[in-house]
Amino acid sequence: MASWPGMDSISVVLAPFTWGFATLAMLLALGVLRAPASQALRRANAAALLLASLALLLACVDPRLLPVAGTAVLADGTTHDPRIYSAIALGLASLFCLLDAIRALKLPPIRLVGAITPGFLCAALLASIAYYLGLRQPLGIYALCIAGFGVGTALLVGMQLMSDAARTFAVAQALGTVLLAAGATLSVYGARAHSLRLAEGTAIDTLGQHIAFERADAPSRDERRLHVTLDDGKHRMSCVAVLYGKKTAAFSRDSSATSELHAIPGGKFGSGPIVVPMAMHETHAEPHAIAWVHKGESVAAGDFSLRFTGFRMVPGDTIRMIADFAATRGGTTVTVSPGVYATPKGTRPFAATLAGFGPMTVAGIDADGGRVALMLPNHDPARVSRVAVLDVRLRPGLPLAWFGAAVAVAMFLLGLRAPAPRPTRS
Repeated sequence: MASWPGMDSISVVLAPFTWGFATLAMLLALGVLRAPASQALRRANAAALLLASLALLLACVDPRLLPVAGTAVLADGTTHDPRIYSAIALGLASLFCLLDAIRALKLPPIRLVGAITPGFLCAALLASIAYYLGLRQPLGIYALCIAGFGVGTALLVGMQLMSDAARTFAVAQALGTVLLAAGATLSVYGARAHSLRLAEGTAIDTLGQHIAFERADAPSRDERRLHVTLDDGKHRMSCVAVLYGKKTAAFSRDSSATSELHAIPGGKFGSGPIVVPMAMHETHAEPHAIAWVHKGESVAAGDFSLRFTGFRMVPGDTIRMIADFAATRGGTTVTVSPGVYATPKGTRPFAATLAGFGPMTVAGIDADGGRVALMLPNHDPARVSRVAVLDVRLRPGLPLAWFGAAVAVAMFLLGLRAPAPRPTRS
């Protein structure tokens, strides 16, 4: 597979990278509690939290880095995208980073409960909105609850520490980080259309998008490039999604072969929907096409429309059974009459040539049913019919993730120049 070399290995590393730095940030936050005057610990804590945030952001904004397991997230939530665990770990790390600021307030138990009550309210509000919009996955709701609690708590604690620059910047960075985690969660579990089956050259309207499967290229026997366009009436996006596997059998009607496939989603970096190819079924054309046609029905043959007008018998030494077709093209109609010879040894077909198209042959006759099997030449024997199974995701949380990342980066940089924190209240 020559496309996007190394992307699979990068996507595998990103999730553990986020988990590792989120865990490190939690441990350093506990260290800050023990040594609140240590600037080195504070900066290391902020750096670890920032690195975990950027790893999660990168995994969400670049479609090519969608984890392999992320392409198999099912509608019932039985398979979870690894990024949701990253969002949970990042949210928990942010809460740990708020502990020093909460302790600095030196609040009595009753006032402490009042200080974190807005966090519970924000968590309940965010989870309720997500549930109302259709989110039913427990891990997604759990991640949003953590993010909501962090937002409410950070806002209230930050307003009470405005005079302490070091702690204010730390609280603001934690706020940006939980916003990023919430945006990542909404991006993973946002509006999506599962298992759309589209034949090459067809389109479907769903999620407010006109989704068209334009064509599929086959640069090699083991790779397919799907060209898909999405149009919401205001913006039109074209993307290329890739399926590749080790066996050509993967691109067949054999559903068991789809396990051989790997996907590289198509989409724009940083915004907009993404298209995840789940499977591709290919059917190669037969040398001759056979169509059963009832009396009075029509069938397309190249530029012609062939209407079956009926049977007739021609007696003689060898009886001929003829099927008459009215062939129409450009307003001109001619009659073409293939048929079969009936002999004591059986039947033998004979062809009739349609000028401008080619020979037509009767492959079978059902006199009782009033239909005939017409065999037509295939002028494009190399043609392949393709049906793609696509998963389309709108990623509605990405703007929030970008905003949260911008806040986290800005507060981290400002925190580097902040003076040592003030002594905690007595």
